[in-house]
Amino acid sequence: MLGTQEDQQHDPALALATWADELRAMAAIGLQYARDQYDCDRYRRLQDIASEMLGCATTMPVADIRGKLAAEVGYVTVKAGVAAAVVDQGRLLLIRRRDNGLWAMPGGWADVGDSPSAMTAREVLEETGLTVSVDRLLGLYDTRKRGFRHPHQIYHLVFVCTPVSGAAVQTDETLGVDWFSATDLPDLSPGHADPVRDAFLALADPSYPTVFD
Repeated sequence: MLGTQEDQQHDPALALATWADELRAMAAIGLQYARDQYDCDRYRRLQDIASEMLGCATTMPVADIRGKLAAEVGYVTVKAGVAAAVVDQGRLLLIRRRDNGLWAMPGGWADVGDSPSAMTAREVLEETGLTVSVDRLLGLYDTRKRGFRHPHQIYHLVFVCTPVSGAAVQTDETLGVDWFSATDLPDLSPGHADPVRDAFLALADPSYPTVFD
């Protein structure tokens, strides 16, 4: 289950997304083992219902969600993504995303065949031009519990990083790159407020524990 019963009672959108994730996983797995057309039709209808539920929970167009979910094959698992809390002189590096124009930590999907730390360093280099050292895991966040609006449930791995060389510049993958203090933050992309808050807490207190859901 994604979140406790108490979490769901306080956040109807989380409850709806939770049920939708469970339904679509059951449907996708069922389709792998279905032996007749009637079962296949029922599982496909469950996929449609899950897409409609996720549309209500995330405000994304149902057609877009259906297309993204339909591309999944095999046993359905949680997706994984990485992000970097690049800190320097009391400031945090953020990028302005091209998809929604809001600000977030550098990051992206976890690629098969690469380690989380290597992917994190590469995303920072590609999106900001900075070479960084990946120092420690800041947190592992369940996007369903952290306010992300995405058709998939994602485990978001955020690492504390330190600049090693280069200068932060806008790249083809971003609309902007800049450093921010805790008191002058821009409009953040949905779900990024918690990791950003934790990054500044860890910056102020090196003993700040790793966060996980």
